[in-house]
Amino acid sequence: MQPLLKEDKRAHERILVIADIHGGYQALMALLTELQPGQNDLLVTLGDYVDRGPDANEVLAELRNCAEVLNTVLLRGNHETMFLMAMARAPAIPDMYDDSIACTTEALADNLNVWLLNGGLNTLDAYCRAAGRAAQRSLAALEKAARTVYFLEKDRISIEHTLIRHCTELAAIIPPEDLLFMRDTCADILVTGQHILVHGGYDPQFLPQAQQLSTLHWGYPSQACTTMHKTLVVGHQILRNRLPRFNGSLLHLDTGSTCAADGRLTCMDLLTLQFWQADQRGRICHHGKLSP
Repeated sequence: MQPLLKEDKRAHERILVIADIHGGYQALMALLTELQPGQNDLLVTLGDYVDRGPDANEVLAELRNCAEVLNTVLLRGNHETMFLMAMARAPAIPDMYDDSIACTTEALADNLNVWLLNGGLNTLDAYCRAAGRAAQRSLAALEKAARTVYFLEKDRISIEHTLIRHCTELAAIIPPEDLLFMRDTCADILVTGQHILVHGGYDPQFLPQAQQLSTLHWGYPSQACTTMHKTLVVGHQILRNRLPRFNGSLLHLDTGSTCAADGRLTCMDLLTLQFWQADQRGRICHHGKLSP
């Protein structure tokens, strides 16, 4: 799969960038309420909307709404790709980074395990809460199978089929529009007049359109990214002091929303370098400004 590149070099009053949300619906709504993005603004999100936090389904629904009524560029992160590779059906996506990977039971079971071990259970739980007891029973059985697949090698094939069966049952409760949003609406890289925005890594040896999708989703910026002509804006790497950080031409914004008890969700206006942060209870907890 090739990276989806978007360009927006228009003049905007604000370029508002929200870092990794991870199911933090309350924090997301606090920032949107505080900042009130309008038609003269550009709203950008850096990916990782799902997993770890409690309300991934509500986050996706709100972002789909934003895409309909605001000027937005919504990027895809590694957690969206894990979600798609684990749960997408008709067609299934065994590997977003290698089209030669066959769609086998083993491949889908491995994808599912990787996703569940990286916060996918929280995302499925968010959907199951509204879907009733049958979905919750399937989720419990899926979790049990996922915990044993690597430890009972002699029963691996049987357990893989159990994983896929429960996965298929649960896939039916995920709204198709959420999967379509992650697969088709979300971009992988945004280029503005002064900025390049990605979820994870970037290789400055190559043009934006020649970047590797796996680097954009899973990679980390190298030292060479600190001396680029444009500012590179990234999420993915959680900042321990919970504050955004400039390093030369590299701007980090992931401040750990829902990934730690003191995690915050950060939104920055790239044109002024003002930033706002919301906590997991949906309260604006900090407002500051970086020096360029």
